Order: sequence, then C-alpha cells, then structure tokens
Amino acid sequence: MPTFPDLARFQQSLNREPLELPIGGKTYSFSPDIPASAGLTIMRVREETSKITLAVIAGQKLDLNAELLDDKSEAILIRDLLGDRLAEMEADGLTWTEIERAGKTLIAWHIFGADQALATWTGGGDADPPVKAPATGRSRSSRSSSTTTSGKKPSAKNAKQPPRKSAGARSSKSGR
Repeated sequence: MPTFPDLARFQQSLNREPLELPIGGKTYSFSPDIPASAGLTIMRVREETSKITLAVIAGQKLDLNAELLDDKSEAILIRDLLGDRLAEMEADGLTWTEIERAGKTLIAWHIFGADQALATWTGGGDADPPVKAPATGRSRSSRSSSTTTSGKKPSAKNAKQPPRKSAGARSSKSGR
C-alpha cells in the first residue's frame, strides 16, 4: 500500500496563490482554501452551471428566473469566502457594495477561475457562468438586456448568460 504525505504539507507545496483584491488603497488577500460548507456550495453551483452551459449549447430553452443561490445562501457563501477579511473590511469602513463585489469576485474565482473573477471585479458582472457557443464559429458574447423578464439582474443566483466585460476597472469610491 502506498504511503500518503500529510495533506496540509502537500497542499502547501503546491504554491497555490491567494487572490488579492485592492480596494481603496488597501489590498485584501484571500486564500484559495475555503471552509468545507462553502466548498460544497461551490461544487453544487459549479455542477449546475455546467448543466446550464450544456443546455445553452444544445439550444434548450432555459427558465430565466431559476436561481442557483437564493439571497440567503448567497450571503452565507460570500461571508464564508470572505472569512476573517470581512471583519477587517467592515473595520476599514468599506461599503456593502464593495464587500459584495469582493464576495461575488471570490465566487467567480472559485467556480470559474481567474479570468471570470477579473471580469466580475472590473466589469461589475456577476458570477455568471461563461457560456460558450457550439463549435459552429458563432459566439454568444452579448446579452440583449441586463435584466430578466422578472426585472432581476442576472447573478450567480440566477446564472444564465455571460457577464458583460468592461474595458477597464472602475472604482466605486473616488479618492480612497
């Protein structure tokens, strides 16, 4: 039977980089390691977004009002992903808008990777799944509206289409 290395030491040797988010002149660092409950939620959302992506590729009609995470579940996930930084961010006087953007960026990072996290961070796009068109050469790079028929803004809760990308970063606070 093989001998397995201690998991904690093995993971440290992988040199996984934290995600660093600058807000108002201060950089907040977030570990790639997350609490088990958050990891289980991330796995469920990742699986559901994969199903949505495959359905879009297959041309199936989607329920545009379906939610992957309700508001309470999303808030719990954001709190879990922010971890100890949440208290630090609150003590630093960050607004909910800034904290929520950081949380949604972390959701995108853990579900879809660094590119989608950057699009969420800079463009204000929520942690929607990156939808790819079938290999016909056509792209699904735009959405016709920023709201669904219910008037809700698409988000990780009701992921259906790819987020819009911004040409550059926008600061939600000036002079900070």
